Amino acid sequence: MKSVICKEKFGKEYHEYAARVNRFIPDFRGLSQSLQQYHYDWRKMLRKEYGTIALLFLAIVVLVQWKKVVLSGMRLDSLEIGIIATMLVPIALFYGTTRYLKKSGRLG
Repeated sequence: MKSVICKEKFGKEYHEYAARVNRFIPDFRGLSQSLQQYHYDWRKMLRKEYGTIALLFLAIVVLVQWKKVVLSGMRLDSLEIGIIATMLVPIALFYGTTRYLKKSGRLG
């Protein structure tokens, strides 16, 4: 459907484009030149998405443990509970540090 609309709207230009561009296999030549003109703001991403990132890693930890306990019927011993707690510490530190830096204006 879109092909018909493009042919009607752009005519010969679209036909030449369709003949030149592969439909299924992308051509990455020139991609690095195109991307050089853009700058990704990592600080802005952290300011906006730190909660999402922390929640993602928390969900991964919880789902892995849920799979062990509920789906496999295993019981968690004290060592595994300690490992889980150890895995949660970096997530909490990341969240707390990033939140502090954001609220204090040091994150940009």
